[in-house]
Amino acid sequence: VTTPETPSGGGIWGGTPIADRFPELNPVIHAPLDLVDWNYAEPRFAMTLALDSSGRTVLRAGASQYHHILTAFDLFVATPAFPHNFVTLWFDRNNDDAFQIGEEGPLLFSFGGAINSVDPDLKPAYTNEFLLGVSHEVSRTTQLSANFIYRKDNDLFNTVDTAVPFDSYIPVEAFDPGPDGIPGTGDDGFLTVFAQDPDTIGQNAYEITNPEGDDRTYKGIEITASRRFADNWQAVGSVVISELEVIKTTGSNEIAGVYDSPNDLINAQGLDPNNPPFQMKLQGTYMFDFGLSLSGFYRLAAGFPYTRELIVPDLPQGPINVFAETRGDSRTDTSNVLDLRFEQGFDLAAVGGSRIGIIADVFNVFNSAAIVDYGRVTSVDYGIPRAVQKPRLIRLGVRFTW
Repeated sequence: VTTPETPSGGGIWGGTPIADRFPELNPVIHAPLDLVDWNYAEPRFAMTLALDSSGRTVLRAGASQYHHILTAFDLFVATPAFPHNFVTLWFDRNNDDAFQIGEEGPLLFSFGGAINSVDPDLKPAYTNEFLLGVSHEVSRTTQLSANFIYRKDNDLFNTVDTAVPFDSYIPVEAFDPGPDGIPGTGDDGFLTVFAQDPDTIGQNAYEITNPEGDDRTYKGIEITASRRFADNWQAVGSVVISELEVIKTTGSNEIAGVYDSPNDLINAQGLDPNNPPFQMKLQGTYMFDFGLSLSGFYRLAAGFPYTRELIVPDLPQGPINVFAETRGDSRTDTSNVLDLRFEQGFDLAAVGGSRIGIIADVFNVFNSAAIVDYGRVTSVDYGIPRAVQKPRLIRLGVRFTW
């Protein structure tokens, strides 16, 4: 991938005294830049073996490799044309709550633009997946299956601050008032965090690379029972028990700065917040003889993992936010939801064989009020409910087909 000739700078701060301090704010044309050049193969293997003479019991196995996409925007972040950001202290000298030139203070950190680069040895991130499963045809309409899935993401992309390496930090003790957020109680403790060498503040230079140890590991067992439509009904049910261990979560951007400082890695390895460890799903449909159909979808999910955080003030680099416990040690409530749909159909022979359906959907039949998100910051909002399962909802509709 090669970038085109690209302009940057020249905004409202170009040519001002601030640009004398930060020349990246002045207009400039950047020459084309070679970023990555990848060619790779993705091996795949699968096999099926009948375990009995009738072929009703089948063993399946597979191994596959998939490479991740590095988007144009991800690469744009690492070019000089990306907006350059400077974060400084602000001294509102005339107390008008509006920034003017001359009120900027010491530089805290910067990112983007000319201080970003791509590791010339950047490797494509990839996933290795292995599957072993068995299925059995119980009857003409019913099948049971069980699968074990192992998946590992390797060589994930991340930025590393090459100008302020980890040895620019020294460990210090930070007071942690514990989950209750109240100093002087039995859950108080101390957490080791890292103070940046003041002489390196503002010297950031970020490189997109493949940090050592940045991977994700998924292990899961899936059990499924399904019945094809017959005798006016069909159904499928599944149970999934899984564990997804991460440093960079699955909800992160492909480029995520979790290796920019040693503080980012404190308690960072643990359970992914987007993967409940237990899920059960049941869905089915029954067709009555007089044109009424009833469909249902039930899902039970164990609480999603989340992590208590701690704000640590009074460090040379300014306040930081770190994990105060191992990632995923806290859990939201178990979610228990049933949705139903009733549909009564009527044939309209007078309108060329058209059909009209009167539909009633009932979402969250039990009106479950499970808390699906909690505050995370110690002494601020930790443990305070932030989102609740949507309440019972009834929706009426009409479907017309012809």
